[in-house]
Amino acid sequence: MATTKELILSRARELFLEHGYEGVSMRMIATSCGISLGLTYHYFVGKEALFSDIIRPVVQTLDYIFMQHNSQERCSDAIFEDIELGQYREFLLLVTKYRRELRLLLLYAKGSPYEGYEQEFIKQNNVLGRAYLNMLKEKYPTMRTNLSDRIIQITVENWFHVLKVLLSEELDDSEREQILREYFTFTTGGWKRLIADPSIEKEKAEE
Repeated sequence: MATTKELILSRARELFLEHGYEGVSMRMIATSCGISLGLTYHYFVGKEALFSDIIRPVVQTLDYIFMQHNSQERCSDAIFEDIELGQYREFLLLVTKYRRELRLLLLYAKGSPYEGYEQEFIKQNNVLGRAYLNMLKEKYPTMRTNLSDRIIQITVENWFHVLKVLLSEELDDSEREQILREYFTFTTGGWKRLIADPSIEKEKAEE
């Protein structure tokens, strides 16, 4: 049986998905739970804190995935296979586990502290992406990492577009999995053409 706090979180999540952050009040949440407004405030100081509690796990997971992807530990000439296999699994799990929370974060957060999350995330990952390319260049001098800052930004923006497509209620799990797998195969091929040393790739192909 759900605790009172779990009930509040569950009902609030559904109300936010139905009405958006701005369209929900603490009184609406209390009424939906069948409890007093005062008891609702006993568990959460306000709507902002309640929304943040719902969103926090998916934000932490997203940040972790991208930090790991751009980390020194993944600075390897096996990057292309890693992108296709490793990140595919990570994002499939993300979309499967946190689909409703992602919808709240990206589609229904207007008026909340997370309203500008997507743009802030893109800016931060532009910096991380450039730093990662610099690490690759230092480790593999023949890699062609002098890419436009704009193309780095576009790749992150495109990822958010794909993510929003995956959040559509019209898709079933098999369709989401297919789209994600094909997207990572497509982007992996693009990154390989952009930055891989063609002579090294030729040697690998001949082995």
